[in-house]
Amino acid sequence: MYGGTGRMKKLSKLLLILLCCIMLSPISAYATSATSTETNSSNSINEDTSTSSNTDSSSDTDSSSDTDSSSDTDSSSDTDSTSDTDSSDTDSTSSDSDDTTTDVNSKIMLCDNWQIPTVTYGQTVNIVLPLVNMDKYDITNVIITPEISTETSSFPFEIEKTGYVAQLTELLGSNYNEDPLERRQEVTYTFKARDDITTGYYALNFDAIFTNVNGTQETATITTYVKTVGKKGSGSSNNTSVPRIIITGFETNPENVQAGEDFTLTLHVKNTSTNTDVSNIKCDLEATADGTDENAVTQAFLPKQGSSTIFIENVTKGSTQDISIDMNAKASLTQKPYVLNVKMEYEDESCNQFTSEANVSIPVLQAARFDISDPEVMPASVQVGSESNIMFSIYNTGKTIMYNVSVKFEADSISGGDTYVGKIQTGETGNVDAMVTAQAPSTDDGTVKVLITYEDESGNPTTVEKTLNLTVTEVDTSTEDDFDEDLMGEEEYDTNKSPIGIIIVIILIVAFSAGTVVFLKLRKKKKAAEIENDLMSEIDDVYEDDIDSVYEADDEAIESDQMPENDEATQSQTKESPQKEGDDDEIS
Repeated sequence: MYGGTGRMKKLSKLLLILLCCIMLSPISAYATSATSTETNSSNSINEDTSTSSNTDSSSDTDSSSDTDSSSDTDSSSDTDSTSDTDSSDTDSTSSDSDDTTTDVNSKIMLCDNWQIPTVTYGQTVNIVLPLVNMDKYDITNVIITPEISTETSSFPFEIEKTGYVAQLTELLGSNYNEDPLERRQEVTYTFKARDDITTGYYALNFDAIFTNVNGTQETATITTYVKTVGKKGSGSSNNTSVPRIIITGFETNPENVQAGEDFTLTLHVKNTSTNTDVSNIKCDLEATADGTDENAVTQAFLPKQGSSTIFIENVTKGSTQDISIDMNAKASLTQKPYVLNVKMEYEDESCNQFTSEANVSIPVLQAARFDISDPEVMPASVQVGSESNIMFSIYNTGKTIMYNVSVKFEADSISGGDTYVGKIQTGETGNVDAMVTAQAPSTDDGTVKVLITYEDESGNPTTVEKTLNLTVTEVDTSTEDDFDEDLMGEEEYDTNKSPIGIIIVIILIVAFSAGTVVFLKLRKKKKAAEIENDLMSEIDDVYEDDIDSVYEADDEAIESDQMPENDEATQSQTKESPQKEGDDDEIS
């Protein structure tokens, strides 16, 4: 009876094993996951079952050593048949699994070591996929493809390529390393955001195809997200108002910005919205580029200290807030307006991001600089009524053009000389050549004001005063009188110097008397006109002869001291004078 009970136990165990194999084989062949882990688990179960069967068989054989050999033979044959059945079922399951492809993603995941990126409309962004295989076994031939759409609402990026396929040779399983971060591989896509995107979040789907450890292809869908910033006013449909901030005006201190000098710029920032406050405002100031220093582009205006970025915490709805910054205008700037670009980024009460941009134009003045040569005044001293020539050059040494240059001369002693030079370019020279007329004697040291007037590009006139010296004197009319007086003084001096003068006077008187006698005689013979002409010529001749005889007589008298003889001659002539007077009466 004991032997019959043992056989029954063995038969029941065999039946139980067969039943389990029949039930497990369909599950292994047609499971939806179709993963290599389940297949291996099934094989492991079969092996464990076979091992258990053999163990039980051996234990039964030991416990019933007195059992006949026929029962052992039956048990052995049953066990062999069961093993063959299990092997055939396993092979059948393996062959069926090779022809199946599943689409359930139970392996590829994304690591959490990357933050969601943010992109603004029209800009580019990198989308990184940190892929990791969560299965124990490696997977190979991994192909990643983004799901692209022409609709902005589904795909926020421009479609710029014909394909966006990325491929990985393998993704290692946890058998290689239990740390997912160590096993991850990153796939990076670079996209450009469309201009019509709205502010918010977009879901990005990527399709994956790979081969598992059994050689079966599987598919998976990987999803990540991107934060987008659209144009101002863009956002979710729940927004009822779009806040806008603008630059309503600006001021500079000092009012006129000179090249090379510092100034303070004040901007008036206004929130035009009547419903929404704006906050977290960043204003970036960027001036127009003005040339290069070596290899670096320089700007027309630079902040004196720190950065050119200004932060405003909050601007309430409908209000205005001023911001100020100290800046310096480059010394090399020419005289013209320069544009300052103000880029503003801000948020509304719902933390929606917006951008705005404004331009302000700041006029820069460049002080005109010029110099003049030493004036040439010829002559430097003139009499009233005379003219003098004034010449000099004007050098434009500044960085601005001098327009409508003119020169005037001002003094109480002169008039005229106004000269128009015209336009003088930077680095060029204008010449002045003027004639001035002396009007009155100078009452000072002869200083003459030179007024140089020019205009800038805006037509604003500027006058600069220089000086030169030109002396004006009275006309000298006493030159001839002084000359005559000098001659008369010399004659008087010579006459009073010796008795010779007296002798000369006497001789002249005698000569005159003789001439008168001759004149009377000739008048009787000739007509009045001829007598007069002849008398004049004879008087001249007699005068010259008498002068010579007088000088000779004078010399002889001095030598021989014969002064009495001269007195007698004089007396004899005096006695004859009444007769001459009688003759005159006869003539009359």
